[in-house]
Amino acid sequence: MGLRWEPPPYGFYKLNSDGCSKGNLGLAGSGGLIRDSLGRWIIEYQMNLGHATSPIAELKARRQGLMIARDLGIGCLIVELDAQLVLKWVWGDYANKALTNLIDDCKTLCQHFDVITAKYTYRKANQSADHLANLGVELPNSLLILQQPPLSIRKLLFEDVMGFSFPRSVSALRMDT
Repeated sequence: MGLRWEPPPYGFYKLNSDGCSKGNLGLAGSGGLIRDSLGRWIIEYQMNLGHATSPIAELKARRQGLMIARDLGIGCLIVELDAQLVLKWVWGDYANKALTNLIDDCKTLCQHFDVITAKYTYRKANQSADHLANLGVELPNSLLILQQPPLSIRKLLFEDVMGFSFPRSVSALRMDT
C-alpha cells in the first residue's frame, strides 16, 4: 500500500497542517499550506511557538490554517492532519481542559465555511506540512506567511502533485500449521 498526498475534489481546497516539538516541552513550531483541486500551492505559513508540547503545536497549526482559509474567503475546505488525537479533539469530544480555548477557537473557525471536512493522514502524506512545521522552529519571529513557496519545499510540492507514493510497511504474520 502506498502513501501519498491526494488533491481535493473540484471546488474544494485542502489545508494540510502540522506541529512539532523538540521534546515534551521543547522548542516548537507549526506550519501548513493550502492547495487547490489541481494541487496548486495557494499560501503557506510557518510559526515559531517558543516552548510548547506537541499537541499545542498541532492545535496552533490547525487554528492558524483555519484563520488563513477564512480570510481568503474559502468556502469548501478539506482539513488533513497527521495527529489523530487533535482530530478527535477538534471534531469530537475532548477531555483535556488545559487546551479548551485552542480547541474552541478551532471549532468556532470551522463555522465560517460552507463545507468543511477533516481527516487523518499519515505523516508521509503530510510531509510538506511537516517540513513547514520544522522550519517554524527556526524562525526568528513568531509568524511568517508566504505568497511564494520557498525553495526548500518545492521538491515536496512537486512530488505531491505528481502523485509520488511512499511504501507503507505492513507486518507479516507467520501462521504455523
